[in-house]
Amino acid sequence: LEEEGLMDVQKGLSLPPLPYSLAIISAPGAAGLGDFRHHLLDNEYGFVFDIQLFEAFMQRVERFFDGGDYQVAGKAELYFQNTLWALFKLLGLYVDVERHTTDGRMDILMQTKDYVYILELKIDQSADAALQQIEEKQYAKALEGDERPWMILIFLCSSVIP
Repeated sequence: LEEEGLMDVQKGLSLPPLPYSLAIISAPGAAGLGDFRHHLLDNEYGFVFDIQLFEAFMQRVERFFDGGDYQVAGKAELYFQNTLWALFKLLGLYVDVERHTTDGRMDILMQTKDYVYILELKIDQSADAALQQIEEKQYAKALEGDERPWMILIFLCSSVIP
């Protein structure tokens, strides 16, 4: 290589410009992201980088569903309850799933600025069964002291698909 004069060719080339702006797709708390940022921002050469984080879509979805509850009994009710929870949450309402009371758990407690709603979900059962459960478990007792009017909404579903 020396005979052909190729050993010093690289020395004559200029370095390409460094990227100074980076877009990173990651979960915000990922250890790898923190490490990567550290190496870029605290580099020994003093290079300055503008780093923009774009959260990965699945992490956003996971964070969205973190407000749900894993204790829902029965898969059919779980799917229905999570669908209602997601719908109300997307509408910007305050939604609490499996809200614990002293005697049981409300399927869904939904609150607006003016009203409070107790939602009871029943699969292959009657509205009377839902009302009986609400009364026996004294769900309304958990709302004592709240001046807003409250309503009971009962959702009845069938496990049989016509």
